[in-house]
Amino acid sequence: DIWLSWYNDDVEWSGDVSPSPTSGSGEQTNPSVFLDDPGNIHLAWIERIRPDAPTRIWYALGRLIQ
Repeated sequence: DIWLSWYNDDVEWSGDVSPSPTSGSGEQTNPSVFLDDPGNIHLAWIERIRPDAPTRIWYALGRLIQ
């Protein structure tokens, strides 16, 4: 599973969050994260449902809500 955390306004770490598509059965690894200028998060990772299964590349976009 992939876990995200960040500094909050008090300059302390947030609680860990696992976005729903990045967790579950199988193996989710090698995350790559990018924040664009408006503050949206782009997340890509590799997934295998079992060690001998083909590799899949996944992508998710989280939009900043103001």
